[in-house]
Amino acid sequence: MKRRIYTTVLLIAVVLTVQAQTQRGIDALEQAVRTFLASADVKSKDTHWSHSQEQWCFKYVCAGDTMAMPASLAALHDAFTQNVRYATASYFHSPADGPMPFSILRFVRNDSFFSHITGTARIKDNHHFFLVNFQDANGLNSYHLSWCTTTFRDRNGRPFTTIDGYICHYFGGVWRMDKFEQNDPWQMSAQHMNRPISSDDLSKYETLTAQLRYLADTYQTQKAKGNEKGCDATVYMLKKVCDGFDGQLTQQQFGDLVQLMSDMREDKGSEQRSRITGHATNSLWKKVVVDNLIGKIRSWASNDVLFMLPDQRRVMDERYDYGSGKQKEVKVTLTGHTDRRSQLVSVQQKHPDMKPYAVAVDSGRFVFSMRMAEHQLIEVSDDQGHSIVLFTDSVPVEIDLALMTLSGSQLNNRFADCQRRLRALLPERHLYMHLMDDLDDTVVDEAGYQQLVADAHQLQMDIIRENQDNLIPVWYLAENYTTMSHRELYPWMQPGLPYADHVALQPARAYYEGLRQRLPGKLFADAACIDTAGVSHRLSEYIGHGDYVVLYFWSSFNHITRNGTKVMKQLHKQYAGKNLRAIGLSIDTNKDVWQQYIRSRKLTFDHLSPPEGDSHANLWDQELLKAYGIHSLPETIIFGPDGRIVCTGLTGDELLQKIASLPVK
Repeated sequence: MKRRIYTTVLLIAVVLTVQAQTQRGIDALEQAVRTFLASADVKSKDTHWSHSQEQWCFKYVCAGDTMAMPASLAALHDAFTQNVRYATASYFHSPADGPMPFSILRFVRNDSFFSHITGTARIKDNHHFFLVNFQDANGLNSYHLSWCTTTFRDRNGRPFTTIDGYICHYFGGVWRMDKFEQNDPWQMSAQHMNRPISSDDLSKYETLTAQLRYLADTYQTQKAKGNEKGCDATVYMLKKVCDGFDGQLTQQQFGDLVQLMSDMREDKGSEQRSRITGHATNSLWKKVVVDNLIGKIRSWASNDVLFMLPDQRRVMDERYDYGSGKQKEVKVTLTGHTDRRSQLVSVQQKHPDMKPYAVAVDSGRFVFSMRMAEHQLIEVSDDQGHSIVLFTDSVPVEIDLALMTLSGSQLNNRFADCQRRLRALLPERHLYMHLMDDLDDTVVDEAGYQQLVADAHQLQMDIIRENQDNLIPVWYLAENYTTMSHRELYPWMQPGLPYADHVALQPARAYYEGLRQRLPGKLFADAACIDTAGVSHRLSEYIGHGDYVVLYFWSSFNHITRNGTKVMKQLHKQYAGKNLRAIGLSIDTNKDVWQQYIRSRKLTFDHLSPPEGDSHANLWDQELLKAYGIHSLPETIIFGPDGRIVCTGLTGDELLQKIASLPVK
């Protein structure tokens, strides 16, 4: 009996000792992180985005081409290595250890709105990476630290070295470490790209044509005999043949194949056979290489450009109309070389963005040749981050992607020079932004970055002015129109300019016309809407009654537009009881999802949405958006007490500063 008691006491003592040591490790790392963030030699920013997670990015900047490990980072590194003894699991890696054995690390937790939320770390061979997991009373308590070093020269040739890194802390017992992944899903891959139509594709197309012609004849024979089972078998065989086709098709070839299947597709006698034939058609459509844009194209796009303030990010409704006529085509021939590490080059039409072509690289050399519509914008890029944009024409182009130089037509030679002028500013982003991850663009020095963005914007406006007699302004206007005011766009939207009718500028022109609908001084436009309870209202119930009104257009299903709800929450709280009203106007058509998001994120300001009866299938065609010419989200309009527009287009800190300048009482 005594022995059992002693054993039990011993086990309890061991458990308590382990728990105490685990807590000691957690407390030590917590203190080390707080000390690090308070250090004077490092710039840091809190970037955490959910509960039970803390995340900070940090940066060091040094003039010169070398940098010793800063004292604060060395102390934090030591804290990680010293507290491994208290951890349940750990992993350390440095560039000297060779290639990373994995590229992605994910942490996952359940969420009240989304089914789950994922925290993702992208890790590269040149990263220092330290992971320490503790298993405390609540569950997983995980810290990881990562950083990398970059050396570059600014536009004046001065050398700089930066260290970019981040610290992440997952806690609260709600997280699990999901998995390590070797392949980076954001890495350029031929799997999701077209390839130029080859002789092999032509041979496969001819074989498929013969098969479908035989099946079409068989179907007609079986139909004439009244053999329904024979018709069913023929249609099933049709789908199997289409699903098994592994070549690529031109649009014309696809159209010819669809014509062969027309009898089966249009058979009114069997809904099932018609549906199966439709699936077969869709299977072939996935193999189509779009070689000639015809008709109307509509798509969501985002304005991810090289130099842009975080609050300027937008998603856009972009519409292009190519008409019904066949465009003039030219044979585009590209040859060139790039970094010898590259395995793949992408050739992609831009504005609208179409599925890119994959071009193999052999010892740094690549060749691409294909007939394409004349004067379209195409971007040539490799898997090492080099790229250049061209206009399609019949003059062969020789490209050095790594140096961003080319030899081609006079227009493309001049266009390349313009791009090099802008790219000369690109390294300076390392002075002001956290650029450890290709997907991360956190600004840590806002004043410095704002000046760099202003310099880049001015340079692009200079390039547009210098090239009014050619097509080059098309690229800079198509890329930047959402960051430009009505006044800035006005000179370049006039008819008669050499580039005025270029199809790539159609979204910019629609955006410009929308800005005209909400110029300062215009009286608000009334429209029907509903609140979260489904009660019908009109905007005139909220605007023009003595209050300032901030109307924020957003959607619950897009993260870029959701970001602005934080500022709306702040305005609602800060100006409670004063003559300012914050109203979110969501374009969601799924009202249940919209209401659930508002509840789960505790968005207590006023909310409106288009009425249930708005039958437009496309979100952007809703009357509330058309009333104000909205072609991008998020969008903010401030109305004065008299119902007239004060200003539009402000988000984030700019919006807060503008509200602070108004006589709100």
